[in-house]
Amino acid sequence: VRYKNFYKKTFGVSPTEDAILARVERAKYLLKNTNHHVNEIASTLGYQNEIQFMRQFKKITGVTALQYRKNHN
Repeated sequence: VRYKNFYKKTFGVSPTEDAILARVERAKYLLKNTNHHVNEIASTLGYQNEIQFMRQFKKITGVTALQYRKNHN
């Protein structure tokens, strides 16, 4: 518990939030720079399924993964 509080005070986010944000950043990179399907990206990043990934991606970015790819290619 102390570590989590220290982490959040130091970085402004919890370790879990930081990990999620890092996964989404990696997903954004893969969407822009590869032709991998969304389910492949989700699997590569360790998501249990594509739906879990898509929900989290949209919650953080405000757009779906496919919309993101379309807007950044």
